[in-house]
Order: sequence, then structure tokens, then C-alpha cells
Amino acid sequence: MNKYIDESILKNAKVFEQRPWGTFRVVFAGQVGQEESVMKIITVFPGETLSEQKHKLRGEQWEILSGEASITLDGVNKTYVKGDIISFETETWHRVGNTSETENLVFFEITNGQFDENDIERKADKYNRDSEWTNNVV
Repeated sequence: MNKYIDESILKNAKVFEQRPWGTFRVVFAGQVGQEESVMKIITVFPGETLSEQKHKLRGEQWEILSGEASITLDGVNKTYVKGDIISFETETWHRVGNTSETENLVFFEITNGQFDENDIERKADKYNRDSEWTNNVV
């Protein structure tokens, strides 16, 4: 058992997951002050994109570690590169895509609030998942 990961906080998630767009690995799950927090390393494969989504229970902060990201927040799209930090609150529509056809996009995600992988409302998804999609953990 990893002393930095309280698995009871990972509702409907595992420490490592493969998704159609890439992978994520939880590196921390626990209390930070009065709030639950989960920290992940997310890898988005070349040319792939996550669904346009929002969460009711958590906000997020991302730091680009490598690659170039196309990120849309509430309909506004911008490009971000290594070292850029992006933050948004609950109920913010967001989407991230890897603009490269050859290199992985890797970013660090910190969530604040209740973490539940099923707390996803999807607006658009290239893999045809909707809001009722159930996370099939591996």
C-alpha cells in the first residue's frame, strides 16, 4: 500500500487507468487542509483528446510537463506548453487535446473537492461516451 494514496478517496477509480485517449496514474490521494485532493500524471497520446466535460464535485489545476496542449475552458480555446499552469473551478466546461501527431502530452493534475471518476457530465466525446458512461477500471 502506498502511504501517499488513500484509496477510499478514489471513488470509482484505480491508481492507474488506461483510457481510449491515453493513461493516468494517481500519485497522491488524501487530505490537504480541510479538503480532499487527488494528484495525477496524465498522458494523452498523439492526436488524441479527452471529452469536453465538467464536474459538480471538484475543480482542477493542470501543469503541462511535456508536449503541447490545446485546452478549451468554457468555449475559449488556447494552446499551452511546458510550464504553463491552468486552473478552473467546478462546473467549468473543459477539454484537453494533444496537438502533436508524434509526441505524448503529459500534465500534472491536482483536483480539489470530492473525487469521483463518475462525476463527469460530457458535452462532446470522440469516443462516443456520454454522461451515463461507466468507468471500467483496469
